[in-house]
Amino acid sequence: MKLIKNGAEWHLIDEHASPDACLIARLHGELEAAALIRFCEYYLAGALDDLRRPFPIEHAGKSYTVSTKSRKGEKLVLRIIGTDETDVIIQTEFVL
Repeated sequence: MKLIKNGAEWHLIDEHASPDACLIARLHGELEAAALIRFCEYYLAGALDDLRRPFPIEHAGKSYTVSTKSRKGEKLVLRIIGTDETDVIIQTEFVL
């Protein structure tokens, strides 16, 4: 997987997939990228025993809570809630 900036968006891609099937997620800004990166770090390290358990992130001096809205076998959906009333949903093509 690779995260690349594409204009105002960030794209998480599978660089081993064909160009027409490589996009895993389209992210709208650094906050979404930070949340997905942290999820991947936890997921790959096996640190998310319960995929539904929220985890904290910090970005640009603000605190956020990220939670998954997916179960194993479903496409990953993350929700980011901030102390500044931010409420963002990230939908991906990544199957848990």
